[in-house]
Parts: sequence; structure tokens; C-alpha cells
Amino acid sequence: MTTLAGQCLKCGYGNLEGTFKCVRCEAVLFADSNDDAPPRQSVIPWIVVACVIFFTLAAMVMRPNAPAPAAPASSRGLSSIESSDEPPPEEQVTIAPVISGAAPAAPPALGATPAEWRAVVNAQGTGTKKTASFPITARFWRIRWATTPAQDANAWTYAIIYRRNRESVGMAVNTKGESGGVTRLQGRGTYYLEVKSTQNWTMNIEQWN
Repeated sequence: MTTLAGQCLKCGYGNLEGTFKCVRCEAVLFADSNDDAPPRQSVIPWIVVACVIFFTLAAMVMRPNAPAPAAPASSRGLSSIESSDEPPPEEQVTIAPVISGAAPAAPPALGATPAEWRAVVNAQGTGTKKTASFPITARFWRIRWATTPAQDANAWTYAIIYRRNRESVGMAVNTKGESGGVTRLQGRGTYYLEVKSTQNWTMNIEQWN
């Protein structure tokens, strides 16, 4: 006895059991009762996989970037500074115009001990001379200077400030004949003066602390 595998969905023709193609239109047929018919592949697993991949990528894109870990402090750099015999970098020196007066270039912060001008080094001489190196540990300092002619009323004097590494900072004094004044400066470091003169001179270096 023959049974129908089903009606063709394309042309409506009734096909016999075991027929995989419609006799009339050759459309592919699958009988529900035929175990030899190739199984239908389900698309559901692929849809699930696609959804999982989509949501995973979306979560990765929407997740905020984690902050980069802070770079660890270089212990080598710290120890080299603490154990080094070299002094810290010196500040930029500001040279004010040659004027007379006793106040610093700007009012320093008040501390427990009242600040005042304290002598660092006093130098004097005739002619050309270099002073000994002197340390400036305060922010504000000054040079009180005076000149007196030796014999020539047209004698001249000028003094240049140098760092201890022989780097020129600037001119502190430039005068002729008998004169005097105060050159006010800012900047810590170690310095010396090179005085060139044809007369007598005095250079008193003081700092405000």
C-alpha cells in the first residue's frame, strides 16, 4: 500500500511516500514519517551564538576605560638626590636697578623670627679682584657698594656676578668716580664677584632672613 508523503506546497500535487521531489514541479519534499529524509537544520543555535557575541562586544565597547596605573616613583632618582654631593639647581637671579634703600624687592613672608639684613661677606680692595665664593640661602639678597677715587677723578669700577661654575649672571655695579648704592637681587645659589676697577671699592653682600 502506498501512502502520500504530502502535498507539494508549490504546485499542490500529492506525492507518494518516499518521494523527495515533487513529480510534477520537482520541488523538494520531506515526509514527516520518512526516517531517511535529511534532517532540517535549526537556525536557533546560530541565533543564540550571534546574540552572545553581539552583547559581549557591546559590553566591551560601553565599559569605561580603566585608569592607567600610576607610574611608581623612581627610588633610584630619589636616593641619588639625597646622597649626591651636588647642590640642588640654583634659582634664576633677578638683578634690580642700582638704587639706594634697605627694603627687599618684595616683602618676604613673616616667620617666627623677624627677618633682617644679615651680612654674608664683606670685600674691599683697589683695582681688579675676585671675591671668595659665598652661599646665598635666602631668596632676597643685595650688594651694598661704594667707590672712592684713588688719584684720578675719572676712575671707574664695575662688578660682575658669577655662579661658582663660572656662569655669568649679570653686572651688579657700573660707575665712575666716587659713588655708592645698593644692587638688589633675588635667587639662591653660590656666587662670587669679579671686580674690575681703577679706584678703591667696597662690596658688602647681605641676605634677608
